[in-house]
Amino acid sequence: MIQSLQRQLQRILRHGRLLQAGPLSEVLTHPRCEQAARLLDIPNVFEARADAAPSGRGLLLRWGPHTLRAAGDLPTGAGPELRWAVLPTNVLLALPGKPWGSHLENPLPALVEEVVELGTEAVVWLQPVGLPGTRVQMRLPVRAVQRHAVTAGREVTFCLRPADIIPLDSTDEEGR
Repeated sequence: MIQSLQRQLQRILRHGRLLQAGPLSEVLTHPRCEQAARLLDIPNVFEARADAAPSGRGLLLRWGPHTLRAAGDLPTGAGPELRWAVLPTNVLLALPGKPWGSHLENPLPALVEEVVELGTEAVVWLQPVGLPGTRVQMRLPVRAVQRHAVTAGREVTFCLRPADIIPLDSTDEEGR
């Protein structure tokens, strides 16, 4: 029974077309294309101008006034404008007074728009500075929201680790 369920979840189909296949953890956490991300209910899908990093390793994403470092290469069919995603659980809150390190990269200032507590977890909607109309969803434990006074109207800094930024293919598995 469990093996059957795992085999079913290793493929994402839309209208009978295969969008993605692979190991379960990869399919659920690294969608290959925007359609797969949407089917997995990943709300953080954005567009940026993509360039290869000067070092030749990774990407630079120009997202409004911000430049983000991302791991990986340009995906199949990518042009200068690239769609990318990040899971809400991989949007990190940077705490003032805490030391910065490799775990806090791509810092972005934002305004907290909304906080919705759902049991022990909270969904936090952020509006990044310089990106009007853009909302980033973050998920935090309620105790962290309370401890760090994450409330609507408060200015915060969030971080996106390069490895957590998922460049999305502009084509599906069949090359369309």
